[in-house]
Amino acid sequence: MQRGMEDKKEGLKSALKITKKYIVGEILIAASTFSLAVFSARKFLQIIKEQEIEIPQMPLSQFITSFLFLVLFIVLLASLPKIKKIRRAVYSFLFIAASLYGLLIILSSFLNDLWSLVLGGLLFLCWLYFRNVLFHDILMIFAIAGISVPLGLSLTPRSMIFLLLIFSIYDYIAVYKTKHMQKMAETMMKEGVITAFFIPEKIKDLFLKTKEVKPQQGVLILGGGDIAFPLLFTISALPVNYLMALLIAIFSLLGIIFSNFLFLFQKERKPMPALPPISLFAILGYIIAALIIYY
Repeated sequence: MQRGMEDKKEGLKSALKITKKYIVGEILIAASTFSLAVFSARKFLQIIKEQEIEIPQMPLSQFITSFLFLVLFIVLLASLPKIKKIRRAVYSFLFIAASLYGLLIILSSFLNDLWSLVLGGLLFLCWLYFRNVLFHDILMIFAIAGISVPLGLSLTPRSMIFLLLIFSIYDYIAVYKTKHMQKMAETMMKEGVITAFFIPEKIKDLFLKTKEVKPQQGVLILGGGDIAFPLLFTISALPVNYLMALLIAIFSLLGIIFSNFLFLFQKERKPMPALPPISLFAILGYIIAALIIYY
């Protein structure tokens, strides 16, 4: 009995040690992505204010339709084994297009057009040559940050709350019911162009080839949407109030950490939807901000 208790304590200590490493990685990735996006969005807002440009608002129906169309397209590709070469080309094209767009959007906030092209091109070539975890994550940070800036500014905080609720339900269904999320991830992993972050337990694993990464074997996989959706919420709040945007960002990060604990401390580690708890925390941050600002 005593021996069993000691084994459980040792197991818990080991799990906590590993969890801390993953949490540090998640914080670095989330903080980097949010910081780049917020800085760039503030630059855009400054230009918009100076030139008195009206930000076009995206209808929720258009956002949802576009997202579901993209998911359906990727699922169809994943389910057709005879078109492996076409699938690889499409996945690579989507990843490259998103990465280059994000690089140019973010870098242009810091540098002039020439240096943005030079530095963006160098980062892209490094990813193309090494195809490792480090450069994959760097491109993912720029891709999500860059895409979130114009998209987030075209949405309102209230519309983002609705979207977070809708896509949290979708995330639950996609993981637990239809399970197409796992199939998509597995197929994209094989091609080495998954739209997710790799968070290695050991620093040396940053230099692993992305095709060599195996889930739950020293590397935690964080879905791109788990960063993108709370980031969109944060950016949408910037034109309203900076404090609101800050609190949404902080609570989103807490939600990401909380979802990590839920995943890592399962009795049997299985894929789970991370967006519902992240959305809950992000919306809580919005409510607290609204109470402070308006009451």
